[in-house]
Amino acid sequence: MKPLSKKAKMAIGWTVLMTVVGTAMLHQWQFFAIGCASLVMLLIANQYDLLKDPEESSRVRDYSLSPLTPPYVRFRIRRFK
Repeated sequence: MKPLSKKAKMAIGWTVLMTVVGTAMLHQWQFFAIGCASLVMLLIANQYDLLKDPEESSRVRDYSLSPLTPPYVRFRIRRFK
């Protein structure tokens, strides 16, 4: 298993917190089961590098624009380069 990224740690922490609080308040084990399934999906996403740290993710580097790219997307891409 890969080490957890900062974003993965935060997502897993919040998921655990909300699962425990939600299960305690609502007294529904279905909520606990959904929380456990969410944790499993987060761990799988971390394994395949789908959860990246904000400072690691490149905003848009060397991205070639299509002629069909809408103007608002072009503005955002130019702004973050």
